[in-house]
Amino acid sequence: WAASPAWGALPRREAGEVLGVCVLNSYHFEPDDNEALFELGARVEHSCEPNASFSARPVGPGGDYRGEWRSTQPTPAGGAVS
Repeated sequence: WAASPAWGALPRREAGEVLGVCVLNSYHFEPDDNEALFELGARVEHSCEPNASFSARPVGPGGDYRGEWRSTQPTPAGGAVS
């Protein structure tokens, strides 16, 4: 563990916290059945009745994809995206 270059000198407890945040805030991302973490997407609130949906859309001919959130119902100005 300590020799892993990916984690550097990050203490094991902090590395566990980082992994936990990544798991809780990641999105299923096609087409390769991966998980992706988005800086702004990680701030979207959880809701059992969400007002937005997530999808991955191809961007250009290079095989790149972009995560996109779209409103599924009216959200008031300043209202939370969930």
